[in-house]
Parts: sequence; structure tokens; C-alpha cells
Amino acid sequence: MDNYSREGIVVAEEMRPGPTWLHAQEDARLRELAQNEVWLGVVPFTGGYVISAKSLSKWLRAANEEDLRRALESANLAAARSLAEALPDLASKILRKTKK
Repeated sequence: MDNYSREGIVVAEEMRPGPTWLHAQEDARLRELAQNEVWLGVVPFTGGYVISAKSLSKWLRAANEEDLRRALESANLAAARSLAEALPDLASKILRKTKK
């Protein structure tokens, strides 16, 4: 869950956003983070892709099959690929079930 309480699946670590992006954010805590903050790329269950500071995120659980299906429902092709790359075993399991 990110700093705006959006739930989703972490698919990658990301580069630190630039100062222009950080300054434009409503959450002022983002501007105060250390230069070595870890940033996460997340596919929210509501769709899209967000970058979230790890220290401001809350880990809920390891993604399961239901989570992946939920994220895929609103994912575009690029997000679906990212999800499949991040969770190859779960993605294969879902594909096997859909082929039956």
C-alpha cells in the first residue's frame, strides 16, 4: 500500500524521481526523503502504474493468484507484462487455468 493507501503489486525497484516530480507531489514527506531512499514501481489494483517510496509504503502480504488476477483486470499491456515478469510462477498458473 502506498502513501495514498492504494493497494497493488510491487513489480520493480525504480530510480529516484527527479526534483520537479518530487516538488509537484501533494505529500510533502516525499521531498524530505533521503537520497538513498528505495523507490518501488507498483501496479495498483485500480490500474495504472505508480512510484512509491518504500519507507512510506506498507507491505501487506506476498501477492497471491487472486491479487494478480485483480491487478490484471485493469492493467494495460505494459502493466500486464510487468506483472508477468515480476510474478512468473503465478502468471503461468493463471495461463494454464485459462487454457483448460
